[in-house]
Amino acid sequence: ATSMPLAQSNLIKKELVSRALATKSLLEFSKRSHEDYNVNWHHLKMIEKLEQMENGEIDRLIISMPPRNGKSQLTSIFFPVWFLGRNPSKRAVIASAGQTLAANFGRQTRNLVKSPAFENVFESRMSEDSYSVLHWDLCEGGGLQSLGLGSMFTGFGADLLVIDDPHK
Repeated sequence: ATSMPLAQSNLIKKELVSRALATKSLLEFSKRSHEDYNVNWHHLKMIEKLEQMENGEIDRLIISMPPRNGKSQLTSIFFPVWFLGRNPSKRAVIASAGQTLAANFGRQTRNLVKSPAFENVFESRMSEDSYSVLHWDLCEGGGLQSLGLGSMFTGFGADLLVIDDPHK
């Protein structure tokens, strides 16, 4: 019997370590989710605070920064998906100024949950009867809803509420 080449064995070990880290680290999950994810000091600070939210150390967080600095990608796409991967029975809501932006966040989070970046890290899967851009569920009962401000939120609970760009 032939053994696996050392280089291939090392790649497999590296992948398994990365998967394990991504379950615990929002930074590692973000890197796996976006091949060219460019991390800067302010992303590291946001990640530190978002991870504190996920583990219950803090319960409210306001992040205010200029546009085009990666705030929405991290807080409205990567974080809710990572949060739900770690807590698949919980509910997340992303609210934004308009329905177009809400649909964009919903589409990107839904597609990320259906991607290898999520499926190779977390055991949870998207429910087969739930593929809406604005509302999707996980098999464990959790899921995500995206709302434009002014949309009906009555009757929906949220363990995680993200408000992104609430003003036009």
